[in-house]
Amino acid sequence: GPAAAAFFADIESKNLGLEEMIALLQPGSPEFTLWDGTCCQYDQAGTLIKYGAMHPDLFFASWRSAREIWSVAGPWVLARREIRKSPAIYENLEWLADFEGKRAVSGGKDGALAPRTP
Repeated sequence: GPAAAAFFADIESKNLGLEEMIALLQPGSPEFTLWDGTCCQYDQAGTLIKYGAMHPDLFFASWRSAREIWSVAGPWVLARREIRKSPAIYENLEWLADFEGKRAVSGGKDGALAPRTP
């Protein structure tokens, strides 16, 4: 929601290092809850697009760039995966950022970049 987006933007503006982010974003903390809200929204959108339940144009026309979100969240996510020994944490957020990059290179044509089918 709006509070999560505002918190994410605040974290982004502070340009925190990885260690500072890890210290701030402890599971169970209010900060983690807000951070997780943004990451989960993008992760869920990635799942919907990847499996064809949402057309990419619906997402890309109205949401902030997934690549921008990943540029801020990515280092923390990769560290969190290592700490938790869970490579699936926010995997669809990462997929969505990658898909957006490939889509930008192709001029928005999804042909060869079509979402997976179940």
